[in-house]
Amino acid sequence: MDESEKQFLRELLSHRMEVHYQRICDAKSYQQRKEELEYYDEMEEKYRKVFTSLSEEHQKVIREYVENVSDAATEETERYYRSGFEDGLKLMGALIKYYIR
Repeated sequence: MDESEKQFLRELLSHRMEVHYQRICDAKSYQQRKEELEYYDEMEEKYRKVFTSLSEEHQKVIREYVENVSDAATEETERYYRSGFEDGLKLMGALIKYYIR
């Protein structure tokens, strides 16, 4: 698989993940989404208050930690999704071979 094919698959996976995320969001009621947004806004404000009270050195440590945890979670999610996507393609290929015989 060349680099352009790999890039295509990355873009396809990214698009599919966005579609599923939107479906999850759409399945929630307006009130549920509103409450979640309010909760996250509240948590963000608390985080900012604590963060700004830290020294620059401590802020740097916390920022790096949060970025690393976020990056790791994103990579793990993408890995799981990619594995499921590949399994689905293999299953589809197997079913096609079985029924075309």
